[in-house]
Amino acid sequence: MAHTGVQLRVHVCAVGFTSHAQWATGLARASNHSITVTITPPDRWKWRMQCAAIEFAHEAAGADVVLVDGMLDVSVLAAELRRVPTAPTIVVYMHENQLTTPFVAGDRDVRQNTHWHYGAANYRTLLAADVVLFNSASHLDQFAKALPAMIRQQCPHDTVQWHVDRAAALLGTRCAVVPIGFDFSALDSDAAIDQSPTDRNRGLAVPAQPVSVAGTHTATADPDPDTPPIPVILWNARLEEDKDPAAFVAILHELSKARVPFQLIVLGDDPTKGQRWYAQFRADFAEQLLFCGFCDSPDAYGRWLRRADVLVSTAQHETLGAALLEACHCGVVPIVPDRLSYPEVLCASVLTESHRSALIYADPSGCRSKLEAMLERVARRDPTLDGLRVELRAVAARFSWGVVGPVYDRVICAVRDGATAPEAVAVAAAVADAGDGGASEASHGFDIRVLAEPTDPAVAQYRPKSLRDHKLFHQQRATLAAAGERPAVHGGRRAVTRMLQARALGRPVRPLSFLCTEDLLKAVLVDSSGAAKEADEGGPGEQHPAVVVHTASKEMLEEVRGQKLNTGDSIFALLSFPVSIPLEEIVANPPVLILENVRNAENIGSILRTAYCLGITSVVSSTAGWSALADTRAARCSMGTIYFHRLHYAADLGVALGELRRGGIRIYAAEIGPGAKPVHPHGPDKGWGLVLGNEDTGVTAETLQRCDCMVEIPQSSGDSLNVGHAAAISMFQLGSQVPPPDHDGSGHCE
Repeated sequence: MAHTGVQLRVHVCAVGFTSHAQWATGLARASNHSITVTITPPDRWKWRMQCAAIEFAHEAAGADVVLVDGMLDVSVLAAELRRVPTAPTIVVYMHENQLTTPFVAGDRDVRQNTHWHYGAANYRTLLAADVVLFNSASHLDQFAKALPAMIRQQCPHDTVQWHVDRAAALLGTRCAVVPIGFDFSALDSDAAIDQSPTDRNRGLAVPAQPVSVAGTHTATADPDPDTPPIPVILWNARLEEDKDPAAFVAILHELSKARVPFQLIVLGDDPTKGQRWYAQFRADFAEQLLFCGFCDSPDAYGRWLRRADVLVSTAQHETLGAALLEACHCGVVPIVPDRLSYPEVLCASVLTESHRSALIYADPSGCRSKLEAMLERVARRDPTLDGLRVELRAVAARFSWGVVGPVYDRVICAVRDGATAPEAVAVAAAVADAGDGGASEASHGFDIRVLAEPTDPAVAQYRPKSLRDHKLFHQQRATLAAAGERPAVHGGRRAVTRMLQARALGRPVRPLSFLCTEDLLKAVLVDSSGAAKEADEGGPGEQHPAVVVHTASKEMLEEVRGQKLNTGDSIFALLSFPVSIPLEEIVANPPVLILENVRNAENIGSILRTAYCLGITSVVSSTAGWSALADTRAARCSMGTIYFHRLHYAADLGVALGELRRGGIRIYAAEIGPGAKPVHPHGPDKGWGLVLGNEDTGVTAETLQRCDCMVEIPQSSGDSLNVGHAAAISMFQLGSQVPPPDHDGSGHCE
């Protein structure tokens, strides 16, 4: 799916720190623009920050837009590019800033009080760039507070107010927030875990403890249901002062002292002299430690993440939270402080308030108490954690390149066209809210979301058995079932259109979400008769929130479904279906079709299509048939008429037959055998019901005893007719003395 109609030449310049390089290369892959990338080595960063931007001038001169890492002072680049007749637009991406990022203890510039020079370089960048993008709102807020403070401290008194005012104006017009994107797919690999990684700082092997217990939610073997699992705590940040590992260690000691059982995984760099943090973890928590070291490969890193249960952050500095998002994607529950970017990332629009309040703490004692409470929930296998993990994966999905890549593209186009940073981001957000189709949520009542990737947990219910994450699938199913939903996936344009029409007419079918191409979003969901009414009102007399619609290209839908799709049928619905209505409503609306152990979904769909065309819309089903009604094949074979039927689930079919007979309905059983009469007209009224049995074994003897009459279709040869054919002949013949319903020839179901 194209992100924008205009393709620009974009040159990206970045410093080779890991996260910075990943941003540059990830954007190049995700963008619809023509992007070239230049990455400079990360050594001697102080020199490179102040002088290296000029090195990119030659490559940048031929671009429409230059996107520059905030670790470079672009004022020198801007000065050089002024010589170019058609100077490119300069956009800066600020992963971090040098006013609020802590310097390493003992840094020479800190000792000499010259470290502010690098913050001044950020200020010069703000003066020279057309737009400066920050990776989070909290990061921009930190910079906006630190910049005037630095100016007041260092600027000569006669011009200080001018610079403060100038900075304030530029912060309002040139700065905006666009998060960094992530490619989470590498974390989902099933490659084997390397238990002896090498530390990239010193090239030495970092011993790891043998893995004895897997994380509870991704265990490699089925856990003993009678043995409480030992929760696994995760640390996956750098072991440096700004992440405050000392506070984390103190909390672990408190847990150990209180005899709280836990195990421990420590991932990330230890750049300290002698790798003292690695040494302390191995010495202090030898019995609990599953792993301690740096993973060179993303797949091994992902496997360790998926073995963990609870992440703890004690960070004093963070601009976004890559480690948090990676853990959330892998189903790890975070315990984080209520500062920095964490409350922003764990947003209230995705997480329920009860879940969110369990994750965010205010002080060290709150961290300890919330962590201990979460460990207890893991140990007792609290089923509500499944729903929380689903929400956390949705949090991470918002930051995938599939979601933020189109935002970058639109922002770049808008800035090139002269928009300010806030205007550009607002334009991108408005287009995204409209699903690229120009229809706003207010006009159609749907909550449209662009699908980031085929493995997005938001569409886990749409994936076939061979491709799905079974753990996630069943966690989501359990959450839906607890909410009283009976989720089923139905697909095809005709079926979905008829489902919406039936819903608008008050039939008990409830869509939970949709997955489709943008063309079918408009053609089926927005423009179909009754669709807008259904989405806005949720059926007569009801009010429901907007139904989520996930849009994607046809190619991505084929990846989700694992099959080739026709363009016109690239639409699916996750709906709560079938819904059982009271038997009294069936008794009041004869004739009645009764399905005893009819298992084949295609047969059921064909039978219901014929029944609907003959004016029979009341159906009673036993357990086997009830399961088949949820199958998308039944919906397709019924041509969508399945949604217009009144459906009742009979856990005890004998009891249901008794109620039907007491309601004045004569029960016929379609079955070959002694005593069967040729099927014949019931009479001039509709007070009859027809029992259809299993495709192989027919109607059971117990059910035959509860019927008023056994009927058969005379045959010249053969064992029996297909149940669908037998049903069609029997229903037509039984109702043949009742005047046929009016038909306008249009094929409409209303």
